[in-house]
Amino acid sequence: MANASEQTEIFNLPGQSSEFAELCNALYAQQLQELSQVDSLGVNHANDIRLLRRRLASLSGHVQRTAHALLFAARELQRGGFEHELSLDIHAACWLAKQTQKPPRALTTSAQNKLAGWLERYACLALVMPVLYCHQGITQIYLDSIDEISMQEGRIHLNQWGWFDVSGTTLDSVGQDENRQLQLLKPDKATIKAACCGHRWGPSGRMQPMSLSLRTLLLTSTLVWPKFTEVRKLPF
Repeated sequence: MANASEQTEIFNLPGQSSEFAELCNALYAQQLQELSQVDSLGVNHANDIRLLRRRLASLSGHVQRTAHALLFAARELQRGGFEHELSLDIHAACWLAKQTQKPPRALTTSAQNKLAGWLERYACLALVMPVLYCHQGITQIYLDSIDEISMQEGRIHLNQWGWFDVSGTTLDSVGQDENRQLQLLKPDKATIKAACCGHRWGPSGRMQPMSLSLRTLLLTSTLVWPKFTEVRKLPF
């Protein structure tokens, strides 16, 4: 837990800065754009309105917490000397890094064995993991966090993407769809940077990056560079 001086630095400096305000504005713009694209179906219209009201009521708190977390994470990257690997664009509320020409490939047998050994050593609750997702010719990497561990059965559960065995193979029926490829990856600089930046690849190469959800942006702020074997607890 952060001491009093660290908490003062975290809340007073970013909270009162122009960077914080700019970042909040960008996050609000992203969220309102997302909410405006939610389609209402006739029979569920009343439920849609109630859900929209709940999301709007909590939006301010989520946006401000995310802004604090991103500024905190960016400062930690600078302190560790990793700002050349990943930088925060406060005007667009996104992480920036150079995108590779080709996407990461599915794990080889050797890489699967390495992942299994890595998970047996480092897997813990809330640890952020990259997930390779391929569908309709588009490849991207998502971030998710571990919320259940069953090493006796050789598997872990991610909050969004479900169960995987320790070699990275999905045990979820959706992930086993022949039209989709879903695989857990070992976190390293390349996969983490791609996931944090929303990098995507199509049949012709690199595509426009996707915007990350507030939840995913919060996950990026809990990453501990450069080994990603720990979970950073946010001091707010």
